[in-house]
Amino acid sequence: MKNISKWIHYITILFAVLLIIPSGFNPVYSHLFSIILGVHVINSGHITYKLNKNSMLFSTSGGLIIIGIGLFKLIW
Repeated sequence: MKNISKWIHYITILFAVLLIIPSGFNPVYSHLFSIILGVHVINSGHITYKLNKNSMLFSTSGGLIIIGIGLFKLIW
């Protein structure tokens, strides 16, 4: 499980860096960046706060809010 979390961590960082430059030209890339950032926040929270369930709840809810905002802006 820890190996999968590391791969998710590195892949989301790579995609976030790759989407920063074109997001200035097209807002769709900015919305995709926010979705990837939300996935990264959730994954980082689960890696960092494995023992503390309350802190993991905050990182999960924060990541879901970021993903929700990105999806809402992407659809509408």
